[in-house]
Amino acid sequence: MSHCETRLVMKILVMKKIYALLLVFIFSISSVLAADLNKSHGRFFRLSIDNSDGFKINFLSNKQVDFGYIHLWNKQEKGLFRMVYNNEIKIKFSEISEFQNNASIVVCVEYSCEMESSDRFFQKLANMLCKTMPLFSTQGNKVFCAPQKGIFPGSDNIAAKVQRLLDAAPKTRQALYFPPGRYKFEQSIRLSDGHSLIGNENMLTIFDASDSYTTLSLGNQYYDNIINNTEYRNIVFENMSLDLLGGTSNIKIAGNIFVNTKKTQPQLHIGHGKFEVTNNVFLRSDTNPGVNAHSYKNSYLRLRNNYSGDLYGSREADYLGHKTIGRLNQLNAF
Repeated sequence: MSHCETRLVMKILVMKKIYALLLVFIFSISSVLAADLNKSHGRFFRLSIDNSDGFKINFLSNKQVDFGYIHLWNKQEKGLFRMVYNNEIKIKFSEISEFQNNASIVVCVEYSCEMESSDRFFQKLANMLCKTMPLFSTQGNKVFCAPQKGIFPGSDNIAAKVQRLLDAAPKTRQALYFPPGRYKFEQSIRLSDGHSLIGNENMLTIFDASDSYTTLSLGNQYYDNIINNTEYRNIVFENMSLDLLGGTSNIKIAGNIFVNTKKTQPQLHIGHGKFEVTNNVFLRSDTNPGVNAHSYKNSYLRLRNNYSGDLYGSREADYLGHKTIGRLNQLNAF
């Protein structure tokens, strides 16, 4: 090979190295730019549950956020706009119930925004609320979570939605779990065969009918709806009675707290069936007299560790156990 040919080959090799280095440099710059782009347009806030009746948005920033907001709107041109305060935004579930379907949600901080569909946004909220859900009930029934069915704590007038959900559920043994929080009921609920209702065992799941002019009922009050193989557990019933009558069997009622009724009717009314009633608390104030529990013509009835007393003196019942006392303390402080 001549001297000129050798120099030409060396030049070609050098050019190849330079080209390769240039490609590496361009790829590195592209990666950095892509990372910056992803960082500026990626997730820059965190969702968390706020006192069981709402959620809050915390912005992931090392400095004070002076400008940030969330905006929700739907096809009916209804909207909700909330600005940041002390690096966070707080919203009650009752404020956003009308935005669960076919709505758009945008969250902005400084000059960056992120937009999500309402379905995805509410699914994230539901997943956070349902972390405390047991996989199976004590009777071995599969458990479903109310927020994942669109029923959130803190929302008003959910009775119709709960009733539709129970009516549409398949006739198989299953349980519906309600995370801690207050659920407002405006009408009575007719229960179905095999469908259990359970709340949180450590915190308060409250079925609240206090705004109703009369006492609401949960159950089969008129003997025409036979209910078997169900449980009602860890729920606070406020101005709501549990009525299970007519041909019922294998019913477990446990860990509930019954608080006042505007009518003098029983807080728990059971008849013509087989029941286990354990670890329940029946409370009334001086201004809400009435019957705590009534049993009629049951073929089997097991009563154990139930307490009946004054609403404001219930914390003195130490024999109820620390979990029940803890929940009563929460109730008195609510």
